[in-house]
Amino acid sequence: MWNQQERLDLMRKLNALSIQQSNMLVFVLNPPSAEVPPMPANQNERTLTLLTWAERPGACGLTQVEQVFNSITIS
Repeated sequence: MWNQQERLDLMRKLNALSIQQSNMLVFVLNPPSAEVPPMPANQNERTLTLLTWAERPGACGLTQVEQVFNSITIS
């Protein structure tokens, strides 16, 4: 279970991604089509919808989002 500070930190990290990195994150996590608004949607809106989807039953979860984020930003 993620506490409030961890959730806030993850959201801040995702909001700071470049467009290319954000697109990579969405591509790798592969949410259902049209779940995350395409560019030129606001990055904050894209982050919120991705995280909301990730927490739904059967979705990848916040831990997976963070793992993919780390892979993208370390490379």
